[in-house]
Amino acid sequence: MSTDAREGEAVRSQKLGSENAIVVQLPAERFIGAIPPHHEPPVDEQGRYRIMLLAQDCSRCSFGDGEAGAVHELHLWLQLAFATEDPRPIAGADVSLPSQQWLALFVATDNPVVDANLRSFGFDPARLTGAELRAGGGSLALQNGAHLEWFVAGHGSEPARIGVHHAIFMPGDGPGAAPHRVAALISDAVMGQPGELRVHGVSLEPFLLPGDRLRALVHRMPVLEADIVWRPRPRAS
Repeated sequence: MSTDAREGEAVRSQKLGSENAIVVQLPAERFIGAIPPHHEPPVDEQGRYRIMLLAQDCSRCSFGDGEAGAVHELHLWLQLAFATEDPRPIAGADVSLPSQQWLALFVATDNPVVDANLRSFGFDPARLTGAELRAGGGSLALQNGAHLEWFVAGHGSEPARIGVHHAIFMPGDGPGAAPHRVAALISDAVMGQPGELRVHGVSLEPFLLPGDRLRALVHRMPVLEADIVWRPRPRAS
């Protein structure tokens, strides 16, 4: 299957859809061996890392000049730091949030074209077999038998148009590696709703385990317009 990722060239990707971001704290010991030694993620007073799961339901996705069609995706990111540079304002946003740096530890998709492109950037996507985003939460099912569901149990912020910037690193990156970059405009965003994440079936080893019931903050993003710049692939030696 052809992709639009080429050696030595950055690839621009665009997404249009909706997203739930589920933020939880997980024990640092679950990540032994998963974090490159040159990264030192912040921990809370209980020795936990901040994790964000992104559940996406997109009606459109593209890579370069190629259309990938509709897609559901799950991303699991570990927070590394707030970026040092000031974020560029996102056109149309009421407010642009501080840039953040993340380590991408897991991705899953139900679209074979997206799968092929992500592999060309060095990811190893799992297979999603079911996905639902709704006002009170959502659920995701994976081919390996893992099932995630989350629930919203309270009110968040008033809806707003929010701009976000993310810098995404991968576990195999060495010191000084350039990140993949995400800039997004989110319309009618409701941020910081208290809720719960539950894990059923089998684990997303070693990060999420069956029986986990985790306090969460849920950011609901009904209209997501994302612009992603995938960094160039390394040239073959």
